[in-house]
Amino acid sequence: MRKSREPENGQDYEALTHQVEALMKAGRGRVAADEIIRRLRRCPEDYDNRTVRILAHTLLQSRTARLTAAEPMTDQQRECAILAPFLTECSKCRTSWHSLSAMAPELGMTGIHVANPRGLQCQQCRYSLCSDCLGSTGQGGEDIDQPRTVSGSCPHCRSPLTTPVLATGRRHVTRIEPDDVEAVIVVRDGLIPPTLEQAFPVVSKFLPLIEDDLGLIHIRRRAVGDMDGSRSSDRLAMSLVHDLEREGALYPGAWERSKRLEVMAGAARGGDYLLTVVRKSDRQKRPDWLADQVREHVQVMTRQAPASGQGKCWKSLTRADSLLASARVVDEALAAAFDSGELVTRHCAVDRLVVAATAMRIPDLRYAREQFPEGYVEYFTGLVNRLLRIEDGKITDNFVHWIVSTDDSTVKVDATVYPSWANRETRFFAVDMMSAQELRAAGL
Repeated sequence: MRKSREPENGQDYEALTHQVEALMKAGRGRVAADEIIRRLRRCPEDYDNRTVRILAHTLLQSRTARLTAAEPMTDQQRECAILAPFLTECSKCRTSWHSLSAMAPELGMTGIHVANPRGLQCQQCRYSLCSDCLGSTGQGGEDIDQPRTVSGSCPHCRSPLTTPVLATGRRHVTRIEPDDVEAVIVVRDGLIPPTLEQAFPVVSKFLPLIEDDLGLIHIRRRAVGDMDGSRSSDRLAMSLVHDLEREGALYPGAWERSKRLEVMAGAARGGDYLLTVVRKSDRQKRPDWLADQVREHVQVMTRQAPASGQGKCWKSLTRADSLLASARVVDEALAAAFDSGELVTRHCAVDRLVVAATAMRIPDLRYAREQFPEGYVEYFTGLVNRLLRIEDGKITDNFVHWIVSTDDSTVKVDATVYPSWANRETRFFAVDMMSAQELRAAGL
């Protein structure tokens, strides 16, 4: 589920609005479309933002501007999967279009009447038919602007089809978060494989990817008969996935995370296509999620800590490279703990920071200290002596030790930080790891 993200002062969306409106006014619809498409690719939560939805509708409905624009919006942009939620699809022939009344709910408008609707819709279930499937009859004359009368009824609700016609989205668009895509394997019917330029419009029509994601696309050849029927396509897709897995291009177990999508020539220019979409494994996505866990813990500790001392130390860990290093080491330790079922420690060094993580398969951090028979302080001291350089009684690098526990469904983290600017007695412990005797000895 996407979470709506609204900036505190709305300046981000205000700047986007000014930028897109200026581009549209200058006749640069193609560039304006790129801005909206990239924004929605980068921030999927913006589908829930009213400002961005209005800009997308405005972009799509400007037919006259497209005829006179110096750089009109391209067909590939209009058909891309990222803008599909703003379109209406005919329930019969699957033609899709942008309804002029689709923006009405965003503007709080009611009672909209469109003289020449491109389709009508059931107001109960949103069953939609385009004007061709409805059977439109003109009122005389050949004028393109001449009003037309269209009629029809919903086969499900038996209600008349009327306006407004709201967006329904397009079918067959694969619903997947773009950042969850590991790879897209593309095969075209015929002995000559498509170029990347030929394949990308097909991929972007059914998957929410943009040109920045071209590195995810793998084009492969096919043999005669490989795409003759569903079973043949399945065998072809499976063999291609396994080939890439053996080459090291895909994470193990890719076939179980894949989905096959057959695109017929009517929906793809240049022939039938077979797209195989491989999702990232949970292990691949975990570092991003762990980075959020680590970042949240650091931010909480920074707010709770005093302005100097401990607060200064925690603040040094908020740098992007420090957070990324922590997440990576935590993930490595967790993976090893999963495999072995034992207490595992991993470490790395970034700039003047040494990061260590100890992971264990225990459901609660409160029970984790039982894994340190000699006490957590003794264990931590051993790590300091083993991993840090100590000169004249002081350490030369900042040190953070993450303690991670998991019950296979949730992960809990805590940390001890040891700053280089402090003397050897100054350590900010993960107090949950310490026994009552250790807390008293440390004055905590």
